Amino acid sequence: MTTDTATRPTRVLILTGDVDSNIGDQAILRATCEDLRKIRPSIRIAAVSAAAELRIDANFIQPGPRGFIKLCREAASSDLVLCGGGGLFQDDDSQVKMPYWALRILLVRLLCKRVIGYSLGVGPLHSKTGRFAARLAFSMMERVSARDPLGQQLAQTLTAKSVALVPDPALHLVKTNGPAVRKYLETQSVPLSAPYLIGVAVRRWYPPQRRFIPQKNRTWFSGGKTELIDESKRLAAMLAEVLDELVRRHRAHILMMPSYCAPHEADRMMASEIISRMEQTGAQLLDVDDPALYKGIASEVSLMIGGRMHPTILAASSGTPVVGLAYNQKFQGLFQMLEIDEQLMDVVDFVQGAKILELTDIASAAMVGPNDCLQRAVTLADQTQEFNRLLLGEAG
Repeated sequence: MTTDTATRPTRVLILTGDVDSNIGDQAILRATCEDLRKIRPSIRIAAVSAAAELRIDANFIQPGPRGFIKLCREAASSDLVLCGGGGLFQDDDSQVKMPYWALRILLVRLLCKRVIGYSLGVGPLHSKTGRFAARLAFSMMERVSARDPLGQQLAQTLTAKSVALVPDPALHLVKTNGPAVRKYLETQSVPLSAPYLIGVAVRRWYPPQRRFIPQKNRTWFSGGKTELIDESKRLAAMLAEVLDELVRRHRAHILMMPSYCAPHEADRMMASEIISRMEQTGAQLLDVDDPALYKGIASEVSLMIGGRMHPTILAASSGTPVVGLAYNQKFQGLFQMLEIDEQLMDVVDFVQGAKILELTDIASAAMVGPNDCLQRAVTLADQTQEFNRLLLGEAG
């Protein structure tokens, strides 16, 4: 893709995931905005969010019907639309997700000539409807890129365009500096003198099945009430055993760090459930609503156990060892790029196989053993930043 001087974009619209309540999606958007402004300080960026304060320099559009007219105006006045951030192109949560995104991309493509699939999370796409909608969406894009090799391979089967590999932008998010992070941890009574601090970020477990109504809407229909199903409680109990053993072995202190605290995701509820089931003392919950601070804390812990992908990204890109508890293929793609496949376990295997000792041993080895993934994370971040320069016509 080439961009001559006359067509270098000065106005960009970014369509991303749930930046209102998801630390991971906020990290993607903030890192992208920071990098685009670093390349071109005068660039005008618009994005969709209802949040009052995200500490992101962008013109925000209200989601849903309230912001529809403004969204259309922004798309029509933009030189470039970036569609990416989070697991947008997948159908494991709902069968309507991909048709929704295909229609959304069709709308902006009618208003803006240049639409780029930007570091997309692609897959799983099990349904014929989902794969058809993805084909339609890709056909309307000038260029398609995926954030990991598995997503890249899947996307390539659905388009004749060459699919680029553009690692997750959150890899190059600028973190809060060390002194400020340690001061924050002190205010939270975190024992910084503990031999090991272990960060934990997990989500509820949804047994694999096809769903039509998205979890967010199911929660809304139930009046906003969220409860942990038996499978999630079992996962919480098993993780409590893992953490108890890590505390016993290493005199570790556990920091539960929920990263997606929307009612329909209930990460905080899951974190509290795990703590309540632990026998050992020395575990606490941290409510962190800023991705830069979250990354700063992730750089201070000795290990991050991630049942959410972006806590592992923020930790690995800070030089912290990570262990993943994968709930879909995006984990495999990330850990493959970081060359730490042995530090990943599938959540279904963990729960159904009761692999408590196995996960404990993996976590223990990762925490005290050699950690070589920082340079790989830096290299991946460089790839994304080079792609950004290419988008703005500043590469080379």
